[in-house]
Amino acid sequence: MELISLNATYPELQYEDYFMNVYFGAIARDSLNSSRPISNPAETPIQINEMFDTVSYDKGACILKMLQDFLSEQVFQKGVIQYLKKYSYRNAKTCGTAWQIFVLKVIYLPEVFALLLPDPLAVQYFWHIPLTYITSSSNTVHRHVLKTKTDSLKLKEGVVWVKFNVDMNGYYIVHYEGNGWDNIITLLDQNHTLFSPKDQVNLIHNAFELVSAGRLSLDRALDLTRYLQHETNNIVLLKGLGYLESIYHVMERRNISSVSEHLKKYILWYFKPVIDRQTWSDEGSISERLLRSDLLQLACDLRYSPCIQKAHELFSKWMGSGGNLDLPTDLLKTVYSVGAQTGAGWNYLLKQYSLSVSDAEKNKILYALTTSRHHEKLAKLITLGMEGEIIKTQNLAILLHAIARNPKGQRLAWNFVRENWKKLLEKFELASFSIRTIISGTTSHFSSRDELEEVEIFFKSLNNQGSQLKITRVVLETITKNIRWLEKNLSSLRNWLLNNL
Repeated sequence: MELISLNATYPELQYEDYFMNVYFGAIARDSLNSSRPISNPAETPIQINEMFDTVSYDKGACILKMLQDFLSEQVFQKGVIQYLKKYSYRNAKTCGTAWQIFVLKVIYLPEVFALLLPDPLAVQYFWHIPLTYITSSSNTVHRHVLKTKTDSLKLKEGVVWVKFNVDMNGYYIVHYEGNGWDNIITLLDQNHTLFSPKDQVNLIHNAFELVSAGRLSLDRALDLTRYLQHETNNIVLLKGLGYLESIYHVMERRNISSVSEHLKKYILWYFKPVIDRQTWSDEGSISERLLRSDLLQLACDLRYSPCIQKAHELFSKWMGSGGNLDLPTDLLKTVYSVGAQTGAGWNYLLKQYSLSVSDAEKNKILYALTTSRHHEKLAKLITLGMEGEIIKTQNLAILLHAIARNPKGQRLAWNFVRENWKKLLEKFELASFSIRTIISGTTSHFSSRDELEEVEIFFKSLNNQGSQLKITRVVLETITKNIRWLEKNLSSLRNWLLNNL
């Protein structure tokens, strides 16, 4: 409802384009076996606290958006009005059965597309799935309710391709089996404008999610991103680069330098033109500003010399002005992060953090401070967070999460949590958002069997001081998923990079 209201009030913000981040977060969480229904029985304080999470809010929003699209905005609005009137001043009950992530298999036969839902482990029940699709012969959005596990669509003669989940309004993933993905890759290479920007993002997202599920090879998903060097849409570029960046950080955290260096070279080689086009300013549309912020941050993370030099120049001028120089707001994190890599810069940022009265600026400075490569500086931040004076206690969870994202700080953050668990529970209620953020933020990036065993042993040892939390099952499953991803895809990634450089 927030999305609908915001779009109606401020259409110029194009907020719907960024709802996809909500969608991606919901899919990622809901793809785990530890997911749950949107509405679930909750009796104890811990169970009630745990209900305030991604599933309740983001997945719920995605289901509502799918209904709005399929029913039409007018019908959906009438239904919402009736719903609100019926349950005014009361609580409403939702269906207790979980809507799981469905992977829809699509197989092309002459003039027929077979629709399959073959995974018996996913569900023991069945939902009617509202499908939408377009074809090579028509941009008209066709609708079909999938009521059985197997179905087929008869299409006009001459149809070459079909794209399901138009504009990513449906809450399901589509697997184009057989030569389906090869055909899509060819289409994108030849003319990516055949698909709308949202449909392009949807294809990229589905491909990489299927890689994580073990249903598509990584080289196919990476092949699909090659066309991005010709892409001009900011939203599509953000998503495509986001996957490449996340893979790079996995390699960096595991210290697999042979692969991370090749991937860095590939990203800078393919996307250097779009990086070089970015200005160090706040001008442009919202999507242009978001792309600029993310691109220049990535370029500096990859140690791209022109980016590092410009950020150093701006940071030196800002530092020389006593912090009074106005820097481009969108690029503060990038400039601060580069400046934080020197001892003098880091110390100056910490001083500015203590003086600033702007929460937005403090958050950017704190992020930059956590990017330091020096162990003692990261340890100092944790000490300050525990003291709660310079860095307030309510920011400790975010601080630990940020430090854990730093390859030089991931073990530091996790070891701190293990050694200080009781102290953390004195500061934060068990099952609170902060505790859940600390648990997931310091462990969900792990990707080795030794780390999995370490995390599992620790949580088992907690008994009633944390072992019963649902988030522990989530992170254990996430680590297991990370391990399988690496074992299955590392060799393919290495070979693909060698063949594409």
